[in-house]
Order: sequence, then structure tokens, then C-alpha cells
Amino acid sequence: MPAEERLCPACGGEDLRPLGQGHTSVVHEHIPARFERQVHVQEVLACTCGQGVVTAPPPGPGW
Repeated sequence: MPAEERLCPACGGEDLRPLGQGHTSVVHEHIPARFERQVHVQEVLACTCGQGVVTAPPPGPGW
């Protein structure tokens, strides 16, 4: 997640800590003659103020 998106929505602070393991999504993509498995983890961060949580955006199409 880019640094400019790592701000608490409640207090605007930058002191964020991981909250669990994040959101995981699995994409199976068929490519002629083979299959590809991609695992994406969206980072979830909690502010030390206790009021704000920030989640990284999901991967876009064609990632």
C-alpha cells in the first residue's frame, strides 16, 4: 500500500499496525497450455488511536 494511503481515517495518524493476516484472494487463470494460480493478500492496518482501520485496494483486472 502506498505511503500516502497509510493514514488513519479517524485521526489522520500514520502509526498503523497490521490487523490480522489481511484479506486473501486466489485467482486461477487459464493461459493456453497451462494454468496459473495467483494469490493476492490485501494488507489491513489498524491505527494505534483505536478508531481507524485502513485496507489496501484489491488487485485490478489483469494484475
